[in-house]
Amino acid sequence: MKDSLYLIELPLTLSYKRGKYKMPKLIMKLFPVLLFGLFSSLGLSQGEATSKIYWNSLSTAVNVGVPLADDASLKGGRIQIRISFDGGKNFSNLGIPTLIEKKDIDNLKDVSIPGELFESMKGYKEGSDVHFIAEIWDKAGNSIVSDVSDSILTIDETIPRIEMLEIISSNALGQSFAMPGDSITFQLKTSEPINPPIFEINGDEFESIGIEKTWMTVYSADEADDGEIKFKVIYSDYAQNQGELATASTNGNSITMDGTIPELDNVVLFSSNQYDSTLAVKGDTVFLQFEASETVRDIEVKLDLEESSQFFTESDSEGVIPITIDFTDFAGNIGEQVTETTDDSEITFDRTPPATFIVGTVGSLMGEIEMDVETALDSSSVTSNSMIGISQIPKLYLLITAGFLGFFC
Repeated sequence: MKDSLYLIELPLTLSYKRGKYKMPKLIMKLFPVLLFGLFSSLGLSQGEATSKIYWNSLSTAVNVGVPLADDASLKGGRIQIRISFDGGKNFSNLGIPTLIEKKDIDNLKDVSIPGELFESMKGYKEGSDVHFIAEIWDKAGNSIVSDVSDSILTIDETIPRIEMLEIISSNALGQSFAMPGDSITFQLKTSEPINPPIFEINGDEFESIGIEKTWMTVYSADEADDGEIKFKVIYSDYAQNQGELATASTNGNSITMDGTIPELDNVVLFSSNQYDSTLAVKGDTVFLQFEASETVRDIEVKLDLEESSQFFTESDSEGVIPITIDFTDFAGNIGEQVTETTDDSEITFDRTPPATFIVGTVGSLMGEIEMDVETALDSSSVTSNSMIGISQIPKLYLLITAGFLGFFC
């Protein structure tokens, strides 16, 4: 054993990056500098907290990196990790001492402590900052305790939650539709600060802008196919706790992309005229029937280039009535104007009555007289029977000849 181990008593600051002390080579060999390389499984942080190390909901073990000097006497020695939950005032052993092997000499020794053991330590709680030190023994039992490591482990196992996720369409007719030229805004608010979330929309990823708990992204409807806009929001807090995948807005709103122009088919026009459905007189009703390729709105029908009414009136023009149909779908796509029917049906409005006239000659048509010659005794009886036959004719026919008034004038 080397006597120099007991002759030098120095308040060692064992972190060379601070450059406070230049220790004698002998002391460096026997009491190696402790520079912690501390990390926990899946606990590396991002964003504003890149300098922090976290113990999160997915962490399984605490790994402490202890650098060992090129000193053969350390083989067979031990390393004990200690932690503090009160800002470095009091330290407790974390696990049992770890054996130093030959391969660890002049190298970084990783000491791993199972998560179950770490979480069972007295003082462990959400939000705590954990400080680390280590004590090293050589094979003979000489030891040294490091200064507190600059690496601090923060306990954060809280899963971030979405408090608000809204989807807003710029569509002029409603929040539930989008058409080419529209934009869709996704607005996100979480329960705690998170790293920049990823918005996956219709299979493509889009970056977000924002800070801490409030984020947003804008999606152009021109990039979408027809149908409901599908999306996912992937997010995690600074400790890399993964939030629950979001696939729906918190207000239940969904947006359907519609870039298809609506069309009309089987357009048929007919009237209520009892004699001919292709004709109409004053008081008749005109009916328009058609089928649309999708649900349509803002249907505007004009007859004779004027906005149509249900009934024909005296102010309507006579003749074949021209028709125009304008319409849009619920997203605002404007359909091609329809000016003729599918079956070439049309309505002719006739408000001119026939020319005036009077009843012409009125006559009577006599029936035939039946005479019984055998029973007739003289001419007077025959004449008498003939008169009786005329007055008792069982059928009368009126011949009414109608003519235009001007024919007799």
